[in-house]
Amino acid sequence: MPVNLQNKIVMSETNRIKIIPMIILIISTCIYASALNHYAMFGDNTKMFEAKIKPAQSIYNVGVQSLDSVSETRVDDGCIGSDGRKIETNNLSEDQLKIYNSIIDGMSEFEMFKTLYNQLIESESTFSISFEKRKGYNNQSVDGQFTPGADGGGNINFNPEKAKDLSPLAICEEFFHAYQNDNKSNYPSEFNFEFEAKTFSIAATGMSSSLYQGMESWSNDLVSGKYGDNIAVISSKSVVNPLFLMEYRSSAKQYVSFNETHNIGNSYYRKNTACDPKSLTNIIKLTY
Repeated sequence: MPVNLQNKIVMSETNRIKIIPMIILIISTCIYASALNHYAMFGDNTKMFEAKIKPAQSIYNVGVQSLDSVSETRVDDGCIGSDGRKIETNNLSEDQLKIYNSIIDGMSEFEMFKTLYNQLIESESTFSISFEKRKGYNNQSVDGQFTPGADGGGNINFNPEKAKDLSPLAICEEFFHAYQNDNKSNYPSEFNFEFEAKTFSIAATGMSSSLYQGMESWSNDLVSGKYGDNIAVISSKSVVNPLFLMEYRSSAKQYVSFNETHNIGNSYYRKNTACDPKSLTNIIKLTY
């Protein structure tokens, strides 16, 4: 055999030996990556939400954006709806208005909150914003509070000393109470508005909190992705599913029992849930 031809054969065999381990390495890498990301391939919502959702250590301990970074969502003259009604900010000082704009800018990342806010803007009622120190049911200062108006609408108030450190959960809850009040005719029987508002806040932000006492198991189910899909903590299908509604009422009952046992909250915290969460359902369906 000619020497040149023999050298070519030897080189060909050497290249073949080098290529085979490379192919094995590539195949092994692909298999390992697929194993790590099986939830991305097959829709394991639990793993997905582990990546997206971080528990909030306190519902009153998340800073708003810098006052210098307020975007075009500012509401210097109040947010005016198509019917001329608005969310009024007339009583806020210049500094308070900057803080409020910063709060709303920071909340714009949450799709359900944006839907909620737009619904209040388009409401036939008027909602005012204020920053005042107020006391709650236990005669202690509260970070946020909604007060219904005599003829509809109402006031959404935040503690001025805490305004820069409000959690998205706390912000969601007070604005949602305003929406509940605007749609109270949708509740034909006794209902626990506190439990629905807290459920909305968790669903809107993907956050849980140890301060939501009496509903820890429910909170864990929500943020784990049990009722969600790839875009929502509670999907538009789940929120009308009989199984979800049954578990919602069961969890609401446990919440009431906990509040009664530990003497937490006023009478609103101890109301039964005898009908479906209409406001929660509406916002989820409008959003997704």
